[in-house]
Amino acid sequence: MKTTSTCTTPTRTAPQTTTETVTFAYKPNRTIIPKSGPNAGMPIPAPNGAVLDNMCSGISKFTGAWATSVPLTYGGPCFKKENRPKMCPKGWCANGVKSYISQFYPSGLPAGATAAITAAGNLQCDEFPFANSLEGGDPSQGVVKCVPAEDQSWQGSTLSIPINQKKIQAGDVFVVLISGWDCQAGR
Repeated sequence: MKTTSTCTTPTRTAPQTTTETVTFAYKPNRTIIPKSGPNAGMPIPAPNGAVLDNMCSGISKFTGAWATSVPLTYGGPCFKKENRPKMCPKGWCANGVKSYISQFYPSGLPAGATAAITAAGNLQCDEFPFANSLEGGDPSQGVVKCVPAEDQSWQGSTLSIPINQKKIQAGDVFVVLISGWDCQAGR
């Protein structure tokens, strides 16, 4: 049972009869087309390894072992709203990029680094366990990492599909499965 200042542990009206598995598959050949920046309108490689690597680190920290799957309990929108700021404070990734630049390039960016820094500015905070799970929102049990916004969007969409289809309801246990990625090796 997890109760927060505004959320109470959801209870189902009927017992859960099946456990949904949500598969997050590595996509090494994925491309994206940026809308702005130096590569606007051009396809660029965008494998989703960063978000999978963070999920693996989170599973390892949460379970104490390297694994590609873990059961979580869906808490619903209230838990997402409450847990997210605990792990990913507003501006966390933007502040990280600024800090990195000032630490390693105090005299300014070297030639050619602008495009990389522009791309890095489009990072979003990814936390695991997910904010909308009962297990989320606890820094002692989870991890955070700045990942490309496209990875974060893909991850959210993948998880939203069974939730929107009502295959996962508040209070349900579901299994997160990482496919095609070696968690221990990080590839």
